[in-house]
Amino acid sequence: MMSSSDAQRIIKGTPKRVPVNAIEPELARLWRVTTETSEKKSDEEVVRACALNLMVYTSDERDAEKVTMLIDQLAIQHPCRAIIMIANAEASSSPAGPDLETLISAHHHITETGGYHLYCEQVTISAKSETVEELPSIVIPLLVPDLPVFLWWYGDPTFDDELFHRFVSASDRLILDSTQLQTPDVGFAKLADLVSNSIQGVPDHTICSDLTWVRLTSWRLLTAQFFDPQNLRPYLGRLSRIILEYQTHEDDPRLPVHVFLFIGWLASRLKWQIPPRSAGAWHQIEGHHHVLHLSRDDQPVTLEIRGTSRSVEGKELLSLRLIVDEEPSGLFSITQTDDPLRAETLIDVEQTNTMKRVVRLEALDTLQLIDKELEILWHDAVYEEALEMAAALMRGYKSDE
Repeated sequence: MMSSSDAQRIIKGTPKRVPVNAIEPELARLWRVTTETSEKKSDEEVVRACALNLMVYTSDERDAEKVTMLIDQLAIQHPCRAIIMIANAEASSSPAGPDLETLISAHHHITETGGYHLYCEQVTISAKSETVEELPSIVIPLLVPDLPVFLWWYGDPTFDDELFHRFVSASDRLILDSTQLQTPDVGFAKLADLVSNSIQGVPDHTICSDLTWVRLTSWRLLTAQFFDPQNLRPYLGRLSRIILEYQTHEDDPRLPVHVFLFIGWLASRLKWQIPPRSAGAWHQIEGHHHVLHLSRDDQPVTLEIRGTSRSVEGKELLSLRLIVDEEPSGLFSITQTDDPLRAETLIDVEQTNTMKRVVRLEALDTLQLIDKELEILWHDAVYEEALEMAAALMRGYKSDE
């Protein structure tokens, strides 16, 4: 039987170990005892809040600790039942500890007015060895009915694994970060398949969110805004050269995922086509300098992608130049300044004064990224088309290496 002191310890942040079959009863006792205790205090009203289910899958205990801290903050705006899974199938069974361990805990927040105390609940399940395969049968029944289900896959998704499919099938929205793909050329193609629902067993209602895509929002908005004025819109269909500069990493010679996703967005929005493989779309000039040949209505479009050692904290894309060579010519550019929150834009077209301005860039941390994604329950058709094109570009890049 849970005592008032047990409940207070949980509410104050001390998890309680419980048997798997006692998770739901123990949570019910926790809130019953907490409510009974609060009723004895005339100035305190307890609210057990839950607006969504959030499942988080990770294979690292340290990542799980980071996620727990994030959920504590997320719960202020998104009260939820959070279920964190720590799956380590490579760990062998050991008498030193159980193969399956479950903890219950709570996140406690006092409202701004101080009128009542908001409590959200968390279940943490640590599995190793063969017990990892049991996670879906343990976790899915714990989901609160009739509420949206978010699955945050923290790490490299195992697209071909039955366990991954079972969790995705139970979810309304999958949140992942494509920069965490260990083999991007393979993973990107599988992610595109997942989004197009061509992977067997994935339901049509499951929607995918990519944190890499959200990080590119500022650059996508700035690029699109160049052509908002009616007099500049004709230049959009006449672009002939694009030069994109990105920050390289010495330990990874590959073109990064965010580059593919950004040029995939450009190509899908502007209806650029990839030439037949025999034509060879990709050419490596040297090192981190690549050229990509595309076309629109039989007119060539050249993308030049340049890696640079220049570093700006937290920034991957460093500059973009959109060029119209034929008369009337034009140049549209975005340049990241040394200030991570600032960029310079330039519009230089014939018969118009050159326009320069300094703009503010959005810099979102993981908490803010997830916070945004928990507000969305609909498909992002623009992302889905950009992803499909990016996957095709990545396949061509690998074949031409």
